[in-house]
Amino acid sequence: MTRFRFAGIGSLLVLALAVGAVTVSAQATCDDYETYAELDGKVRENFGNDKTVKVAIDAGKELLEKFGTCADYKDFADWVKAQMPKWEARYAEWVEWEWRRPRIEKFDGGIQKKRYDDVYSAGKELVERYPDNVHYLLPLGLIGLYETYNNNFKYNDDTIRFAKMAIEKFKAGKGEPKMHNGKPVVDEDGSNLYGAFQFERTREEAISEMTYGLAHIYYYAKKDPQTALRYYYEAAQLPGPYSKQPRLYTTVGAYYLEQASPIGRQIASLIEKQKAKVAEAQKATEAADIERFEAELEALDAEIKGKIALFNGYTERALDAFGRAYKVADDKVASEKQLKAEVYKQLQDLYQRRFPDGAKMGLDSYISSMVSEPMPNPTSEVTPVYDTETTSTATSGSTAVNRP
Repeated sequence: MTRFRFAGIGSLLVLALAVGAVTVSAQATCDDYETYAELDGKVRENFGNDKTVKVAIDAGKELLEKFGTCADYKDFADWVKAQMPKWEARYAEWVEWEWRRPRIEKFDGGIQKKRYDDVYSAGKELVERYPDNVHYLLPLGLIGLYETYNNNFKYNDDTIRFAKMAIEKFKAGKGEPKMHNGKPVVDEDGSNLYGAFQFERTREEAISEMTYGLAHIYYYAKKDPQTALRYYYEAAQLPGPYSKQPRLYTTVGAYYLEQASPIGRQIASLIEKQKAKVAEAQKATEAADIERFEAELEALDAEIKGKIALFNGYTERALDAFGRAYKVADDKVASEKQLKAEVYKQLQDLYQRRFPDGAKMGLDSYISSMVSEPMPNPTSEVTPVYDTETTSTATSGSTAVNRP
């Protein structure tokens, strides 16, 4: 019992000595003028420079740890403590800028010198880090369009990807406009600008052009007309310059003619078949044969009329598309003036094909009337157009089978 009590007293004595040692140590820290002066100097010399502020931050943390409770250094320690969040924010911004700077230089230099491999290499990293920055997305979503004009399809997949991202951001109202001296950069009409260098656009222009670009790439490079037509139609409905791009409408018109071409060949083949069937039927003498030929000829005649009606539907769709191209083409622009003349010749040929007897109101009136209506969606099913007077070449005369 006595031995236990003695051991307890010894432990308390050791603890008391330890506490005393800590107190002496803490007191000694406040008297460490040399260390304090060194840390004070590092803070004062480095806090004002972004490149060296990390030295001030580290020194400041050590100073607060060792001298933060010392009465002699309280004013400076309190100031350091108050500045620390600002210095850390500045340092984080500087570190981020050091990451971003070489990539921006590569991105901007690539755009200016048309080194588009550099643009996409740097741009992909920038977009991954800053997904809402439309200034990076916009050039990446347009380069492929312009390169397809030079038969360079290398950037098509990347352009499609980034154009879709950029359009989504713009439509959602995301992305700050370009700034200069704290003010938005605007065009002559006062609209905010986005992008960089030759790919600088307003929000409206950007959405319009990238939508058209998607259509163009899908149609001419990807050979995917159904996807392309969806974007052509959207571009035609959107505000912006590409709703007045005549080549948008000539491409849609060309698509209709391409779809109508095999129908025309089918009609010609069916008419030849009908002629042969009429000639064969004229030789029939048996009642059963005569009835069979009449049924076959009636079915052929219905099939031909159906094909002609569908061909008419495609022709009228083509007239609509080329009519819109003619309407928006600006004859004050040399390239569009020539295009406008070519389109009008195409319209004359299509109008003559559709109305060979000239029974309609005349081409100019017909175009004016047609384009005043909403544009048909080119992805929608084409409605056959039946004419009451429509008859095939073979049925324009008597196709009745000779009866005995």
